[in-house]
Amino acid sequence: MKKLIMLFALGAMLFAGTVSAANPTATYIKSVEQVKLENELTSLVYKSNVLKSQTRGGEVIIHFRVDDANQVQVLQVFGGTNKLSNSLQKQLNGKKLLTAQNTNEDYYARVRFQMAN
Repeated sequence: MKKLIMLFALGAMLFAGTVSAANPTATYIKSVEQVKLENELTSLVYKSNVLKSQTRGGEVIIHFRVDDANQVQVLQVFGGTNKLSNSLQKQLNGKKLLTAQNTNEDYYARVRFQMAN
């Protein structure tokens, strides 16, 4: 009887482990510094005339680094049109960020925008 209970308990643990591995619930939590950095980058985008030519809202992800002088080096812009991507790269390259702490680290910032009616 004890063997049967132990076998059942082992099977239940293996089943629970398989289900939890197939459906991970761990979420990515951004640090306060990373949120501040993304917000500063987003404010640089919203202060520009780049988005005025857009006819609808959208979302882009900006892949960038910050050099030793705290200047942005945009590596790639994902999403949006080619015109928008090129404009964002030209506008953000060389801009100085006040909140950057880790230089030469890759950052990804999600920027959402919505056109006013």
